[in-house]
Amino acid sequence: MMYGLKDIEQFFFDAMRIGYAANPKETTLIDLPGSKVIIIQDRGFKMVDLWFVGGNDKSAGSTMIFADNRLVWKMDYRGQYQKEEIDFLKSALRAEYNKDYVQSAAPEFFRGCRGPLLFLGSNGLAYTNNVKQGSTFYQFEGREEIVSRTAGLVVGHHDYEGILLQ
Repeated sequence: MMYGLKDIEQFFFDAMRIGYAANPKETTLIDLPGSKVIIIQDRGFKMVDLWFVGGNDKSAGSTMIFADNRLVWKMDYRGQYQKEEIDFLKSALRAEYNKDYVQSAAPEFFRGCRGPLLFLGSNGLAYTNNVKQGSTFYQFEGREEIVSRTAGLVVGHHDYEGILLQ
């Protein structure tokens, strides 16, 4: 069965609302020691969010969407966040994922499948998301950062990119 582009995009945002930022149960793939994975299936799609955290709190991962056992969309991310920044990162992501629109419906609202352009925390942190101009759900890249507003320093970041493979 061939799925429409909007179906894939809508599934992504629906899955992310209950995915990583919502703190679901994470598992490990036995053949990939140190991995963390969240798998969500619905409407003929499967989303696999797979990542690793290495030394120095560096991390890398992929979010993949499969339809009929074929990879149709993929996002990769890599960077570094300290453990104490993760809850704030998840709050920023939830702020974007919980909106009621499909992001590419209006390109000026596309946020690179990550968080809002700016999210301020009461803890002195700020999340910023710099999406490359012209990005859409079908091909995008950017960089998100968490900044200490008191120190004026970047304390964590991820570079990300994604593409529709269908």
